Amino acid sequence: MTPGDLIDGDTFYVMFVTSTTHPGNLATAADYDAAVNAAAQSSGFYGTDDSSLTGQWRAFIGHDDGTNRADVVGGAAPIYRIDGTRLANNRADLLDNTIAATVSVTQQGGAPGSVFVWTGMNATGATSYGLGAIDQSRYGQSNFTDTTWLDGGGITPNGQNYHVYAVSPLLRVGAPAAAAQVTPVPVMSPWGAAALVAALAGVVGWRRRSATRS
Repeated sequence: MTPGDLIDGDTFYVMFVTSTTHPGNLATAADYDAAVNAAAQSSGFYGTDDSSLTGQWRAFIGHDDGTNRADVVGGAAPIYRIDGTRLANNRADLLDNTIAATVSVTQQGGAPGSVFVWTGMNATGATSYGLGAIDQSRYGQSNFTDTTWLDGGGITPNGQNYHVYAVSPLLRVGAPAAAAQVTPVPVMSPWGAAALVAALAGVVGWRRRSATRS
């Protein structure tokens, strides 16, 4: 899932739209989190089933249990589609009424076209007609790059089955390889060198005397 325009140490987020659909009246945000994690784990595409991400994907929704998953995207990190296409440069760019490309790619790499997506958010990412117990919830459409991607401009009965956007935790491009460790070569002091020379001279002299006696 590493985008090609990043370098070692850069951070980023990844988003996809689930290939599966779910009703808009699930009881808690955690229910939607479970749904997007099940989708991610069902596919090996671009490493979405990486064990290090197990259980860490979040549904990009606003829920009437008080949870707003727009908060999981923070800071200056860019956001990418799962095929490496950049959607936005940072959180502010993601929620400024336009994105650079549609989010219409599933965890399997498929292109579902124009599908309805439960969001429970308005275009700024604030919970509006959130998912859950209320009768109607807000939705977006996956093949738009204007505000419609998140806020389709209306509400609809939440008993219907729509897709869900998923967002990864903050990811980091692999750290640079550690610098090679150089083992210093021992350096002998002048006194040690002199002692070694004297010792070697003594050994040579002893051998010569031994050879003369024999």
